[in-house]
Amino acid sequence: MRSSTKQYCIYGAATLSLLFAREALGGDSFVYRCHVIGVPQVESLGDKDGHSLSMAQHTCLAEGGPFDGAIMTGSNIQEYNGPNGIGRAGSGVVRKPGATGIYVTAEQKTVLKMADGRVVGFESNTKGRYVMATGTAAAYAGKSYSSTARSTAPGQFVIEVKFD
Repeated sequence: MRSSTKQYCIYGAATLSLLFAREALGGDSFVYRCHVIGVPQVESLGDKDGHSLSMAQHTCLAEGGPFDGAIMTGSNIQEYNGPNGIGRAGSGVVRKPGATGIYVTAEQKTVLKMADGRVVGFESNTKGRYVMATGTAAAYAGKSYSSTARSTAPGQFVIEVKFD
């Protein structure tokens, strides 16, 4: 998997995590504006061409809802078979004065967008749950969410979150 492909795999995973986190804490729907932290790690599994793991960390700024202005940090691990990714682990913390939340992803699917044999972006869908929420977000503890994410630039993405 080429370096740019690896970066978008990681960005995709990060974006999905952020989307779920935002929906769970910000009312019916809200948005996270995100970027990947550091260099995404992609590890070829060596059993077949295009089979790999992608590990990424991300940070986001929440726009709207009870966490408006909050910072979210999270991480994701995805398994890829070519351009198709399945989330294997994802979680994060959303913080702002007076409110904190922890989300865990339950399902995540990512599709890498390709052009001329290179990854040029991604789209993903995620479902998850806020396992803990305090302060002004306490009502979202235990609530499930769904989100969609898409790349906006290399290393950057947007997550749109909705509570179920």
